[in-house]
Amino acid sequence: AAFENGAGVDAKEEGSGNTAMHFAAANGHKEVVSILLARGAKVDAENRDYRNTALHWAAQNGHESVVLMLLTAGARPAAENERGETPMELARENRHKNVVDC
Repeated sequence: AAFENGAGVDAKEEGSGNTAMHFAAANGHKEVVSILLARGAKVDAENRDYRNTALHWAAQNGHESVVLMLLTAGARPAAENERGETPMELARENRHKNVVDC
């Protein structure tokens, strides 16, 4: 509904700089991720807080199906956040072996 009212798919939250893609990926909402991708959302947009991408959030939280969707859409698995961490390193740190094995 927000998109129909003129909000862009890559609009950033004021403080953190998270996009709808960040929120959907972080929470494992694969249907929302699919819609955002279909509407042309940037798969590698970085937030302001730590320069995390949607892939960082999905991997950190163990959302394997979202990780696979983002990778298929061209997300960069070697993208580093401001701490130099890649999405797969975050998955490993949080013991999400299923994601590390993607």
